[in-house]
Amino acid sequence: MYITLWKPSPLILAATVILALSVWLTSLPSPAAELEERSAEASRLLAEANAKMAAEEFVDAALLYLRVLDEYPDQLPKMEAHAKLQGFKAMLREGRFDEAALLQFAQRVPSCSSMTALDAKHSVAVFDLLRSDMFVKAGVPEFAHTVRTQVRDDLYSALLSHGGQPSAYSTSRIYVAVAKRLGGEEEKEAIEKLEQFIASSQPCMGVFGARAALLEYYWKTGNPLARKKHVAPVLAESQADYVANALASPLVENLQKTAMQWTRGYAQMISGDLDGALRTYAAVDDPGVEDCAFKEWAAINKARIIQQTHEDDPSVAIQAYEDYLGGETLARTDGEPQEREFANLAKAELGHLHTLLGNYDIAEQYLTAALQEQDHVEVRDMAQKYMQDLTTARGEE
Repeated sequence: MYITLWKPSPLILAATVILALSVWLTSLPSPAAELEERSAEASRLLAEANAKMAAEEFVDAALLYLRVLDEYPDQLPKMEAHAKLQGFKAMLREGRFDEAALLQFAQRVPSCSSMTALDAKHSVAVFDLLRSDMFVKAGVPEFAHTVRTQVRDDLYSALLSHGGQPSAYSTSRIYVAVAKRLGGEEEKEAIEKLEQFIASSQPCMGVFGARAALLEYYWKTGNPLARKKHVAPVLAESQADYVANALASPLVENLQKTAMQWTRGYAQMISGDLDGALRTYAAVDDPGVEDCAFKEWAAINKARIIQQTHEDDPSVAIQAYEDYLGGETLARTDGEPQEREFANLAKAELGHLHTLLGNYDIAEQYLTAALQEQDHVEVRDMAQKYMQDLTTARGEE
């Protein structure tokens, strides 16, 4: 006697598999539910950090904010965490913590390389830079050097691995800040390495940020030839989709968005598109934009453009520079510390403009003040040239 085994048809078998898969899939949380849960988790962690901050448990609060950045980079609570960390960094700069708190923070803060998210890496890198500055002030520069070289290497690795992310624009800016603190041959090598990264990479946010950082670096160090080669690529890349997406994203901090706009405006100005630069700078220097270095730079460059477009009427440019200085009088042009970063640039140009008008004594006062410039080589060289022009003009009277 033979027993015939029942064999399901291929159609029935397929239907059974599909039914089983559908039951399994319906048991899984939906992407929307997962996103909602992650948002709730991030909010809970943020609330815990805020409670620590309110209780003045600043180190614990900062570490929790870092966790929000690192574990929930795709959630809006990270934006508040980022802002709170900015405040914490300001407190560090202002020396508002005692030695015990600083030591506790230094011992507990994670390393840059241990962070997963790029924004978290940035925050730790800035903390480490501040820590290295404290080592210098404490008279232990060798410790500062060790910290800075590690941060430099960590940031370059982050640039290679996270260059396509929106916040990669800021990576190179911090990297260049580290290079400048290292100084000498190490600074030169770090800048050359950044140039190599650009040359070996496809256009992306990391490359755009690297070019932007070098534009700024070469401007401040007085190297117009090195700066020039990045102008056209920056203008092209500033129109790329990845830049537009970052500008529109609620997960990219406003400071970076302002920096990106300033980069475009600066490249427009150098390339001769003065009308375009003025439009871009107007958006950066808007009263609604938070005060920052880029807003400051936009303001001084607006005055420089006005000077270029009103060469036949120096009084218009004089008014623009005086507006930049905030109505500062000649009584304050004696080398005293200035609130505005480019006060000495404005004074150099005011000295030049007053020379053109024959106001030699006023010109000399402005140029004498401008020659006190310490940070910007280009400004100091300009002031020296204008002082020579003033001497020549006086001799021709």
